[in-house]
Amino acid sequence: MYVNGSLIKNINENSLINFLKSKGCIKGEGESGKDTTLWIGELLDNKRITSTELNEFLFQELFYGRSNMINIFEIVSCKKMRDEQVWNERLSESYNINSTNFNEIISTVVHQDTPIKIVAMNTLVDEEGKVICVDIILARYIQINLNGRQSSSCCFIPIKFDLDNKLLIIKIRNQYGIPEKEHRPKATLDKIFEDFKLVMDFETITHDYKHQKVLYNMSKGLLEELYNIVPNYNSLTEMDEYIEGFINNVIDNMDIINVEDDAQGKKIINKGVIDLKDEINKVLQQLVVADYFFNEDIDLFSKNNVSAVITSIKFNDKEKNTARLAGEDNAKVIVCSRTFMSMRKSIEAVENVFALSIAHKRKSDSIEVKFDASEKDRLSILILNQKNYTEEDYNKIWRMYKKYEKKSFNTIERYRKEYVG
Repeated sequence: MYVNGSLIKNINENSLINFLKSKGCIKGEGESGKDTTLWIGELLDNKRITSTELNEFLFQELFYGRSNMINIFEIVSCKKMRDEQVWNERLSESYNINSTNFNEIISTVVHQDTPIKIVAMNTLVDEEGKVICVDIILARYIQINLNGRQSSSCCFIPIKFDLDNKLLIIKIRNQYGIPEKEHRPKATLDKIFEDFKLVMDFETITHDYKHQKVLYNMSKGLLEELYNIVPNYNSLTEMDEYIEGFINNVIDNMDIINVEDDAQGKKIINKGVIDLKDEINKVLQQLVVADYFFNEDIDLFSKNNVSAVITSIKFNDKEKNTARLAGEDNAKVIVCSRTFMSMRKSIEAVENVFALSIAHKRKSDSIEVKFDASEKDRLSILILNQKNYTEEDYNKIWRMYKKYEKKSFNTIERYRKEYVG
């Protein structure tokens, strides 16, 4: 049986080998150097594994694994999409499907004449027969650069319609070496989104600041987690008397022009020039944090009940200037750096973060995730460094976002009403 080599390239081959091993399929002595796609074709031909078993594995693997670019949209109303017949009629017309439950990942091939096909679909209904969730995988024909030459290939686009939560989730593998702009991951994702909006006739919610507000609160919460484990951090208030004395000495001994009296008649420096007490506090905070975590890497944080650490942050200040701070190789924790400490006040002033990258510990390694709220109609999530991820990883990432979303707004429905009416 023919197995598309592009399919194997879109999943983690080690995961595939382990799956086959669990089914008793192990390469023999004469098969060790055999191409994986040819070997799988022979396994299917010899009935050592069934296409159903393999398709079920591939469905799960394509939905997570290497599909590391994730866009999440909020749907205004899902009422029309609760009817399974609506899905059948509209998708059969646009994508030539015969059922709302099928899996033909292995056997489906796309080419220039038929560039997009639905290769698998799983529809979940409740006891009343109303649709509650639809999982779809599309294959799209693309051209890639292979050793300096263009070659035919395909990409896979997993889609989830979570109707109970009014969410649309579209994923794609963020791969490079694609010469045609319309074939690149972001363009493909946008095309599929617009196509499904048209076919299934739904609208999504546009937010001005919601996701940015959530990312700000996430950054703030993760900072509090981190700083609370530093023994001297919360005792910095004991330095207030010494700081006040230092500021008084500065005023008394330096020719500061913008000095004024506060409500108690005490001499202070105009805060429009500088909030000297706050600046000194920031320096002391940096001192105790940097001292505690001196020369430590990300593994340390997993030992201190910290859910994640910040590795990169991007925001606009009050003057609409864009600022971005990232650790070395985008993989080091930034919150101990002098630059970040100096930027904290600007971030707190606007309470909006455009993009936030965090890292957290897994069983045997760490995973870095970027949240991006720069587009008003969606929240983008990118699993960085081409790392494979599982459904468990995704659920953990999403729970973290929802945790800070809940803290940001009393209820999601209240926020919806503000924008939807």
